[in-house]
Amino acid sequence: MLKNTVKRSVNGSIHSEEASSGNQASMLVLASIAALFAAYRVFILADHQIPLFYDEAYYHLWSLTLDWGYYSKPPMVAWLIALTTSFAQGVDWLVKLASPVLYCATALIIALTGNQLYNRQTGFWSGALALLMPIVSFNSLFITTDAPLLFFWSLTFYCFVTALATRKLYLWLAAGIACGFGLLSKYTMIFVPISIVLYLATDRSLRPLLVSVHFWLAAVAAMLIFLPNLIWNAEHQFVSLQHTREISQLDRTLLHPDKLLEFISAQFGVFGLVPMAVLIWLICRKSSYGDAKSLLLLCFTLPLLTVICVQALLTRANANWAAPSFLAATILITHHLLQQRRKKWLYFSLALHTLLMLGLYHYHSVLNLVGEAPSKRNDPYHRILGWPELGAQLSYWHDQYPDAALLSDSRKLLAYLGYYADPQFQTKVAIWNPTEQIRNHYDLFFNLDQQTTTEYLFVAETPLPVNILSRFDSVLELSPLRATVYKDYQRTVHIYYTKGFKGYDQTGSD
Repeated sequence: MLKNTVKRSVNGSIHSEEASSGNQASMLVLASIAALFAAYRVFILADHQIPLFYDEAYYHLWSLTLDWGYYSKPPMVAWLIALTTSFAQGVDWLVKLASPVLYCATALIIALTGNQLYNRQTGFWSGALALLMPIVSFNSLFITTDAPLLFFWSLTFYCFVTALATRKLYLWLAAGIACGFGLLSKYTMIFVPISIVLYLATDRSLRPLLVSVHFWLAAVAAMLIFLPNLIWNAEHQFVSLQHTREISQLDRTLLHPDKLLEFISAQFGVFGLVPMAVLIWLICRKSSYGDAKSLLLLCFTLPLLTVICVQALLTRANANWAAPSFLAATILITHHLLQQRRKKWLYFSLALHTLLMLGLYHYHSVLNLVGEAPSKRNDPYHRILGWPELGAQLSYWHDQYPDAALLSDSRKLLAYLGYYADPQFQTKVAIWNPTEQIRNHYDLFFNLDQQTTTEYLFVAETPLPVNILSRFDSVLELSPLRATVYKDYQRTVHIYYTKGFKGYDQTGSD
């Protein structure tokens, strides 16, 4: 029984003082390694001056007006950016700073959980594997909702495991509080309480916990923390739920086996070649479900992974959507490989993942080493390059027309150029949205027909058609913004100075 085995470990009847000292030593070593990785990743962000992806610039806009919710996401990512940019504005790596720090903290929590469930070896190597998971190396370069989600997911899991072992109320409350903050990070966190209920329900001896005071106090703590976001959504027509329904695309043609295969294949890149192969083997193996600890880890792995696979089959799913599933899976496969004396597989995975990380972080140096020029075709960073230069050019036009606000029909342009141009442009914006549909945060709060500004710098990726330009009293086409990203690729944004918006064409020709 998990509760008994874990409890014995916690009480020290199994672990000797020597083992306990060894646990502390291995955790200190791992904590030192994690701190070095965090410092290295922050150094890469600062030294390479990696520009923001437009979602990051969009979240930065949110961080300027702290709230309990935003169009598509709960508020945690905006709060984190507000915290890290409180030291200075306009510094890209400060916007991203919370990401590498939280991912390294997540790896440490996974190590603690592995140690709690099994032993220090499982804990140490689980933490190392989590630290070098390919999706973690990649996502550490960008601040997204996944960074706080994985942190609070792993923290809730750890608190739950220790609460099961000790039955102490404060650990149940800690699990509830961590879960509440996880829900404020990303709605995917709802799969944690689902996993907990699923696990408790599978074991007859644990089922009484489902009606225990400790369990429900933890649930109340989570709900109280999450409640302000629910209220915010209620006050804004539950736009976040609408967004979730739209990105699921369940209203489109269903059944796409090719998309499911594509998603599963992508998981080998997200989790790693060996870990994903071992996980599939363990999921398919009947005996994996007979052991209480393995069952616990599978209960925190399978619900989200299964739902996202079904989502991929029905329509599509982004490769990162199931990433939290791999936190518990990391402990599961690490223990299995150690138990089967397959430590070399762990070494191979860690070496491979380290090479992938170094290749990604020093990609341009590697290209230079092999004599290959970067291009749109071979550079994974091509989508984020050139925007700071375009923002600087837009600032010039803003100096010429200081009363003008930034206008576009593109969330991407508003986010990128709002961040990289004059800082005033981040909140001095409007979106061209004649359909009045709420598709993003700009539609919700910055629709053109709700603004009082009369002058705009209208930016677009293609020349604006006459039916749009005719909706203004006067229009002056300015020199396009241009940034040469590669020898064979130039990014261009068209720009118009407009005055006197006459309102959208009610005939629908816009």
